[in-house]
Amino acid sequence: MSKISCKNLVKDYCSNSTFAGIHFIADDTKHWTERLVWLALVILSWCGSVLLMVSAWEAFISNPISFGVDTVYKDWETKLPAVAVCESINQQKIFNVTDGLWTSKHAFDLDDFVKDIVYFRGMSYNLVEKCHQNKNPHPECHKVLNFTFFVELVRSKCPEMIKNCSYNDKPFECCDYFQAIETDMGMCFIMNSIQLKRLLSVRNIENDPLVALTTPEQRACRFHNENDDGIYPYYSYSACSLLCRKRSQIAFCGCNDHLMVATPDSERCNITGLACLHTHSSNLTSLKPPWATRPGLICSCLPSCNETEITVIKDITKKNRASSKTNQKSVVEIVLAYLPTERFKRNVVRSRLDLVVSVGGTAGLFVGASLLSFVELIFYFTVRFISNLYMAKRNQYETNATRNQVFKDFLINVHTRKTNFGVTVPIVYDKLYQRKLINK
Repeated sequence: MSKISCKNLVKDYCSNSTFAGIHFIADDTKHWTERLVWLALVILSWCGSVLLMVSAWEAFISNPISFGVDTVYKDWETKLPAVAVCESINQQKIFNVTDGLWTSKHAFDLDDFVKDIVYFRGMSYNLVEKCHQNKNPHPECHKVLNFTFFVELVRSKCPEMIKNCSYNDKPFECCDYFQAIETDMGMCFIMNSIQLKRLLSVRNIENDPLVALTTPEQRACRFHNENDDGIYPYYSYSACSLLCRKRSQIAFCGCNDHLMVATPDSERCNITGLACLHTHSSNLTSLKPPWATRPGLICSCLPSCNETEITVIKDITKKNRASSKTNQKSVVEIVLAYLPTERFKRNVVRSRLDLVVSVGGTAGLFVGASLLSFVELIFYFTVRFISNLYMAKRNQYETNATRNQVFKDFLINVHTRKTNFGVTVPIVYDKLYQRKLINK
């Protein structure tokens, strides 16, 4: 290349490019009309290629998963659902605790205060109205300000709630299997709390191994191990909703209620914070979609990829004759109505390999390109450009060195003739000769 410039570099690239049609545009021997036609064809080819590539990318991002129904059910393992039972109210326990703390002649308002604290579900009318909003607070309010103390004192333990468990008519110890778990409703257990017989149908969901390689947004669900900053060890939709509610309580009131999971004592609400949660209960207790205008909580929680679809076929309520006012108990029977005959299967229809094949095929069809063609494009305007600059500088240096060597040989010859033959040389040659010797 005789001259280093961007114009010459672009022309050199076009003349040697492996992209289809480019070298015809840079060919000076062709008529300008022919070159113009090739320019239009190349532009149209690139436009069509880009449109198809963008379409393939959008399909990969927005719709890579498909659902199917599998009916080959002979070798399936059915996953039975887990049910949590939580104590919603125990008025007799409240009476016993308050009578033990303040005698049976205490103010009945204390019972309402304790109920609002122990079974807090976002609203606490009696406690907020009489201990916070009232200009003259109730004189007994100071006795119930230790919220966690009353929760631990009143809430029933597992042996008090669940007894006489059996599976397929085989008895087992309830609390050895039904473990306690902290929730925003307080301590719960894996069971139910209503007097009924519940018939269920189950549909499991199977995932293609390639589903794990897609993003949660692409598959519209999360696996159990995708649980960044979660409250519980594994991800689930309910756990995500709980975390969303916890963060929203902090955003609205700067604190969390005393039943909220994984809340340090420094972030628990006092009576002022509890009144704030009561005021914003419509925004904190129920979920709503982003497009809804009603009050509610907007949480961007995805369903779990491993959760089972459960359908309640029928609830059969039976009257328990053995129960009385002094011996209240519930009998719960959960029955799988029939073994599942179908299940959902989540398949990947557009994987990363499919995207690469689609883009590569489009580029090859429209512009005759391969992966090395794009590498060549980068190479020409980086490595080749720097190499040309270096070679030009090196050639210039060698040319200057050759000229200096010729001039030096000329001066040496002049000096030699002066010394051997006594030729009279002008003083300017002596000075030049001496300067060259000194520089050497």
